[in-house]
This record gives sequence, C-alpha cells and structure tokens, in this order.
Amino acid sequence: MPASKIKRVKNASSAQAAKTVKSVNRFFFYFALASLFIVVAGFVGRAAVVPERTPVTTITIAVHALIMFGWYSLVCLQANLIAGQNTVLHMRLGKLSPALVAAILISGTLVTLETYARRISEGVSGPELAVFLSFSSLLGFAVLYWLAYRKRRQGDFHKRYMVLAGVAMMLAATFRLAAVFGAPREINAGIIIQYALVTALMLYDMRTLKRIHTATIIGTLVCLAMTFGIFTIGSSDVWINLIKGTLSP
Repeated sequence: MPASKIKRVKNASSAQAAKTVKSVNRFFFYFALASLFIVVAGFVGRAAVVPERTPVTTITIAVHALIMFGWYSLVCLQANLIAGQNTVLHMRLGKLSPALVAAILISGTLVTLETYARRISEGVSGPELAVFLSFSSLLGFAVLYWLAYRKRRQGDFHKRYMVLAGVAMMLAATFRLAAVFGAPREINAGIIIQYALVTALMLYDMRTLKRIHTATIIGTLVCLAMTFGIFTIGSSDVWINLIKGTLSP
C-alpha cells in the first residue's frame, strides 16, 4: 500500500476515534446540563407556582443559591471542555471546585440551621425531617465529590462520581419540582426524579461498556443509603429528639 494511502487511512482512523470519544463524553455534558436545569426549575418553578410556600429570601439563602448555581454550571462547563478535548483548561478550572464545595457545605449548613429556626418559630410540623434531608444530601455530595477528587486522574471514575455528586445533592430541588406539578407525595416524587437520572447513567454504561461501571455502582449505593436514611433515621424519635435537643432555641 502506498505511503500516502496509509497516511490517509491513519488520519481517518484518528479522526473517527476522536469523534467517538467526543460523542461518548458529550453524554456527561448533557447529564450535567439536565441536573442544572432540574435544580433551577425546582427552586424557581415552585417560587413562581406556589409562592405562598416560598420563604423570604435571606442573604444566607441567596448566597447559597448562587454558590450552588456556580457549582452545577462549572460541572457543565467542565464536561463540555472534556467533550471538546480541552484538557488543559479543564484542569485549570478544576482548581476552583474544592473552594466551591467547601462554600456549599458551609452555606448549606447555615441555610439548614436558619430554616429550622424559622420553621420552629412558625410552628411548622416535622422540621426535623427537613434537617435530615439537608444534612444527608450534603453528606452524600461530600462523599461522592471526595471520591471524584481522588479519582481525578481516572476520567471514567471521575466524571461519574462528579455528576452523581450533583444528583445526591438535588433532592431539595427535585421535591420542589414535584410540587410544581402537584405531586401528592413530594419527597417520594423527588426521589424518583433523582433515580431517573441514576438509571440514565446505568443505561449509558450498559450501552457503552456492556456493564455498569464500578463508580456508578458505588454512587448508586451512596444514594440508596441516603434514601434509606430518610425513611428510617430521618423520621425516627431518636433523630427528632436529637435535633430538638441540639437546635431548638
């Protein structure tokens, strides 16, 4: 075979391989974009459709919302950069992520404490479960982000842990989104939305790998542990008494 033809075949193969890689990585961009849309739609949608159930926006809530929006947006941008094979900029921007995560955990805790105090003063029933929902979401997010950070040199693990960290943290948004559509059991419906995203990742793994990736399995187990806790620990007398004794004024 002439050298020129061999070169053309190699170039065509390289171009096809690059196109395949871009197509595979594009899934995670769309996944991250869907997560961002769900989070924004959940909070903005309920505020628009059910304004009477939306608390006054305090500085703490506003700051937390901006940080959350920044993190989900950064994940979208990072996934898009990888899809475009811009690894250098991806790594540079990735240095912002730990600071955003720390800010999310701090502001999320402050919002939880502020919201609990407000609900107690308003006489709202069952505010202790809301505290568990918030803290378990933050914990699940922190665990999966830590795994993503540890595996930052292993792309297949890193990107799965990163998008699943976003899923673990979005229950506050998904049950609000369910409220927009009048779901009778908002928390249950919100959990279903979460697992719809997890299922989409599993189906993607099966289509591309013919198996469910280890990171997807571990991330799913973390989410399942959170869900189990909601229906056991979160509504238990032990948890309720602990929160009342610790946080009640």
